[in-house]
Amino acid sequence: MKKRVLFAALMACFLSSVFGQDANDFIYKIENGGITITRYSGTITDVKIPEKINGVPVFVIEEKAFYTSYGKKLTSVVIPDSVKTIGEGAFAYNRLTNVVIPDSVKTIGDYAFYGNPLTELKMGNSVEIIGKRAFYRNHLTSITIPDSVKFIGEGAFKENQLASVVIGNSLKTIGKGSFAINQLANVVIGASVETIEEYAFCNNNLTNIIIPDSVGTIGPYAFAINQLKNVTVTGSTKIGTGAFDANVGITLR
Repeated sequence: MKKRVLFAALMACFLSSVFGQDANDFIYKIENGGITITRYSGTITDVKIPEKINGVPVFVIEEKAFYTSYGKKLTSVVIPDSVKTIGEGAFAYNRLTNVVIPDSVKTIGDYAFYGNPLTELKMGNSVEIIGKRAFYRNHLTSITIPDSVKFIGEGAFKENQLASVVIGNSLKTIGKGSFAINQLANVVIGASVETIEEYAFCNNNLTNIIIPDSVGTIGPYAFAINQLKNVTVTGSTKIGTGAFDANVGITLR
């Protein structure tokens, strides 16, 4: 009898390693008609989150659900096209190198992917909120912010390796330090942006920038420590202290 139990356990382990996680690897609760994953208890680091568990759709990945996988380090994750919310610190401090955020996701919480080695990120066209330091200290080299995004939190993409950023046409505020300490040489700012907060693009490699007419406020040190020579900005824009400090013979136009 003991041999049969041992054999079954070994087979379960083998099948799990070959075919992926079992639904039992996910600790969850049911609320608001869907599943909220609260913790991952599996041993596999290449994770595919199920779209449904026992026929109920997965809507939410809760705060710290995959945070260093509680002792493990995820190397990859597939997020299903049912998830609407990725909670605070949900995938922080793992070893993820690329992530696809499906079209179903509307909210990416604070610190959601903090401290991974992400080099590739694709965001779906329904994301509205990117929380504070959501992708802080990764290795991203370029990013397109979808038109659906309405809010980018403080330091959301700070300390990456971004060389280019395209910001869509629905965002109104670029948060404090959102793109600071990168390698930005090219930035396209959408025509909906009204406020660029302090330090937003500080410490990059920008040589020129066009500020859309929609921008009414540029915060302190927003573009400090770059290589800007030419800046196009409307005369009605309020420019904060040191907004363009430590650049190269800058000319405002």
